[in-house]
Amino acid sequence: MKLRTSATPEGFPIIVGDATITVNPMSASAMSRLRQKHSNINRGVEKLNGSEMTKEMFDRVVLAWDGIQDEHDNPLPCTSENKRLVYEHNPDFAADVLKEMEAVAAERRMGEEGNSQPGPSGTSPQAK
Repeated sequence: MKLRTSATPEGFPIIVGDATITVNPMSASAMSRLRQKHSNINRGVEKLNGSEMTKEMFDRVVLAWDGIQDEHDNPLPCTSENKRLVYEHNPDFAADVLKEMEAVAAERRMGEEGNSQPGPSGTSPQAK
């Protein structure tokens, strides 16, 4: 079984609406540190600032985009400031990007792990 042990710095493209977005998911340890950064524990209860955490996550995982314009149809450069503005004013779009990234990352993991279609089983003639 082949398993990945390092991040892929180049990321991979996803399509959301008419935009092509290059993303690179965060590692489990980076996600844990991000969650810790945006949470407080008071009397044994964790209070998470999910909005700020998601805004920072969107900024970190989006590496580039093509096909995104501002409200005046000007191309919008993929900068940290613009990613945070996009998240602030278009949270549904940012959520779609993160969902699509996770879906594609899961498919890619399945391929990297060498999983294939199930073989014959049961009582069919091919299983014997």
